[in-house]
Amino acid sequence: MSELQKDQAYGMDLPAVLDIGECSYKACASEVTEQGVQLTLVKQPLCMKLDRDVLNEEQLGVTITQDTEQLKRRVKVERVTDGVVRLSFVDSLQKGSRDYDFLSKVQSSHESYLNPDIQAAKASDPENPFHGIYLLQRVLWRYGRILLFILGNILSPLISLILKPKVVFAVYGTKGDHRAYTPGWFRNVSPKLVSIGLFKSKIGWGMVVSSPVPENELAEDSGEVRTYIERLRARYSKADTFALVGRLPGFALRAGIPLDPPLVNGAFGTRFAMVESALQLAEKRGRPHHELKIAILGGAGRIGEPLISDLAKLFSKVIAIDPRYQEEIGSVEYGTQVLKTRRPERLYEADLVLVLTARGSDIENLVAWFKPDALVADDTHPCIKRPIRNKLANQGVSLYKTVIGADKFNMYPRMPNFNGNNIPGCLLEALVISEHGRGIVNDPSEFFEAAKASGYYAQLIKPKNDS
Repeated sequence: MSELQKDQAYGMDLPAVLDIGECSYKACASEVTEQGVQLTLVKQPLCMKLDRDVLNEEQLGVTITQDTEQLKRRVKVERVTDGVVRLSFVDSLQKGSRDYDFLSKVQSSHESYLNPDIQAAKASDPENPFHGIYLLQRVLWRYGRILLFILGNILSPLISLILKPKVVFAVYGTKGDHRAYTPGWFRNVSPKLVSIGLFKSKIGWGMVVSSPVPENELAEDSGEVRTYIERLRARYSKADTFALVGRLPGFALRAGIPLDPPLVNGAFGTRFAMVESALQLAEKRGRPHHELKIAILGGAGRIGEPLISDLAKLFSKVIAIDPRYQEEIGSVEYGTQVLKTRRPERLYEADLVLVLTARGSDIENLVAWFKPDALVADDTHPCIKRPIRNKLANQGVSLYKTVIGADKFNMYPRMPNFNGNNIPGCLLEALVISEHGRGIVNDPSEFFEAAKASGYYAQLIKPKNDS
């Protein structure tokens, strides 16, 4: 198991401090045992190389906090990989000691330690009596999903005929998503257009479909994108609208496919979600929105550029950060300062942050520049993963995922990192168009009002542990 996999597998997320000589560094403890700890550093030391031999030349100590209690121990480095440091205690923990009691409380309060026999089996210990049960569960779960995929796609034409979907939501998966749900050979026998779910809204039923080609190949091969869109339109020729997830509208434009009806690019829906989320973040901050500074990560993108103007009407300063900006440019829109820059240190000025980068992992190198009490709304797909979320949390940053809610909406099964009644912003536009007609996207303010009148509202939810 790799260090990254371990960080995602263990249930711990405890504030920690690593003392290296006279310097201290914030960290996240993802594992604590009788032998030692595993830390992910929030910010890399600039004064020395993260190397086992170099670190062990210094006096090392670690402090781990849970609630009001702390564990403080001298440590030595066992292993360093990609900012993840494995440390062993210089002196072993003695049963009955205060530190041993602290460890017991930590382990009992985290799910991954509740059954050490099962945990050991997960570590591929063939001598463990639970090992066979664990392997059987994995096989049944994995091939059960494949069976459901096959059955669902065999019945898909009949389901479409009965339900007559008005909206089709076209999505894609990452390589990781494909590995999690199907083995490598499944792509060779899967349908060319995979039906993966249904949703019910106030306007009727909709379908969720996916390409068997993962995101990275769609990004590189415009031919695969054209094939996906052509098959989509042919299979669901009677649908009113096709909502395109995440980066798919950009892939389509790059492939020479105009985003004309029935295709929907989702920009208005995402802008609605982000503007409403920004106002909710301001409420959580407890200050009027016009007194706050807000940053957009991914401000030079297809949605980020018009969102700058939306936010300039509401906040005291808008800071758009994107490596695509070649120079720093300041301007004034609607009486508000607007700064477009590639400089990450500008992020420290922002009270609130909206994340609109191509994928959540794109912000990893920006973590150190977030203001410690910043409030953040994430609308990326794939979303910000757990290791980065841990680093943000240990820096005092509060992270939320942006979704749309409605009283009459459910998706079966739910999308990864969403609840069943959550609507991605890119799907919202198709739902509003199906109810109000294409003319509603002529003006963003009219679209925003129509979305509210139809009962849609933005929600800030805590990120789920799906990834």
